[in-house]
Amino acid sequence: MKLLTLILLFTSTLLLSQKKQNSIKVEKLMEVVESKKLLLNVSKKLENRLLNQRDSIFTYCHLKVDDTININEYNSKVKKMLADYIISAENYIYNSYIDYETSKIDHFIEIAESNITLKEKMLQTDFYKLYLMFHDEENDRFKANLLEITDAVKANEYPLKLCLYINNIKIDDYEKFGFDLYFFTSNKKYKKISVLNKKSGAIEFPKDLKQEDLLYLTIAYKGKEVELYNPRIEEIYKKDFFKKNVPNYNEILESIDKLPKKCFEEKTEWIVGILDSPEALKRVNFKEVYGIKEKVNSFLLVSICSDEFTINKW
Repeated sequence: MKLLTLILLFTSTLLLSQKKQNSIKVEKLMEVVESKKLLLNVSKKLENRLLNQRDSIFTYCHLKVDDTININEYNSKVKKMLADYIISAENYIYNSYIDYETSKIDHFIEIAESNITLKEKMLQTDFYKLYLMFHDEENDRFKANLLEITDAVKANEYPLKLCLYINNIKIDDYEKFGFDLYFFTSNKKYKKISVLNKKSGAIEFPKDLKQEDLLYLTIAYKGKEVELYNPRIEEIYKKDFFKKNVPNYNEILESIDKLPKKCFEEKTEWIVGILDSPEALKRVNFKEVYGIKEKVNSFLLVSICSDEFTINKW
């Protein structure tokens, strides 16, 4: 047993030592392969493509193609998205190289330092291959980020609205189901306020109510009311016990969002889905889709800011 422990310890130490050695060599490889220049070229091509498609995207989204505010916002957000994309790509390629054998990294450095073109460097050092792997992994997220950009631009022209689905049927008659959206705030004038315009479906706030005054959101349906995005939950997770004992503490804390401004200023719809009929519930595999093993008699799904909040048996 002791021998096995020693072997495992020796192996892990050797691997760590190799990774440290590789990281130094990979830094040099990234420099001689001119990674920043290569990725800047990629970024420019993507930017040109997205800017050239702007008019067709605006037309598809029913936006004014000649509106200066829309154009400036789209352009700036595309540039910011691509800057983040390129940083992620560089980190991915760097970390991938570290797992290569040291001799292979040395070989790539030798190739990159020889008298060859930038394109040849990209192809002969696996740089392009690793970039394509990154692109494939990030493709869905890239599309989702682009959709968020178009949503943000649409918010300049279209009001924020609620899309309510009950048993997979879109509902416009909110009164019939006793449905409402309430915000509890720190503003003495608006301790609890309904923000749903039941005639238009628009989500509206008094002009003198500040976004930072919002405390939490509740949803009312058929005489029941449930809290969502309550910062009191965050206070529980801030306690030392959770900081010390929950491995993904920071991720959990970040996921408990207090509805930032983009939820109101850069969105055109909030989606609420309710399932409470036996027929509608039968159509969903709750174990496979949501990881719920017990029997589901009613289900609520809220999609705000691209995040989903689900409640079983509410």
